[in-house]
Amino acid sequence: MTEKKGFVLYFDAASSLAALCAEQRGELLLALFDYAERTAKQSLSPEAALAAYPALDEQTRMAFRFMANSIERDTKKWERQRERRSQGAAQRYARARGEAEAPAPSAAGRNDWMKDYTL
Repeated sequence: MTEKKGFVLYFDAASSLAALCAEQRGELLLALFDYAERTAKQSLSPEAALAAYPALDEQTRMAFRFMANSIERDTKKWERQRERRSQGAAQRYARARGEAEAPAPSAAGRNDWMKDYTL
């Protein structure tokens, strides 16, 4: 598993989508697909991504921001999970080969499984 294969659209976004005209919904969905693909490869803020979509009206831009924030959050979670799984596989491989020393744990420490909370 090296590349992220998709992203999630949540049910709470349905009301935002329903409020848009069909043309803006289409533009929004294409922008979200592009953003999800690009942010999986490199760090990209929703505001920076919006610069590439001048056809989006202000209401659609607002919907994009909400949905893109979810995509960004989910992508970071996916990356942390991928890193943990990779480290676990490396440790299992090292044990199977009989190596005395397993790879060092991540720099994030042993609490990287915890959710990030901001105050």
